[in-house]
Amino acid sequence: MRTAEAARVAPQWRLLGPEDMRRLVRAAGLVCAARALKPYLDETDAGSRAAAELAAWERDVLVHLRSDLPPS
Repeated sequence: MRTAEAARVAPQWRLLGPEDMRRLVRAAGLVCAARALKPYLDETDAGSRAAAELAAWERDVLVHLRSDLPPS
């Protein structure tokens, strides 16, 4: 799932159909795992693009998924 699509549907993720909801949650899980690599991204163009994508997911997608979860 591309960042733009995820950002578009994330605010209303609970209203998605089951398959779209699974796609979003799977993609978010991969992004969360990839965030562990963020300190190791270098300053090359590819590293900067990857860091920017991770930041966009954090800002535009993950924040919505977390906001609907009950406090732990």
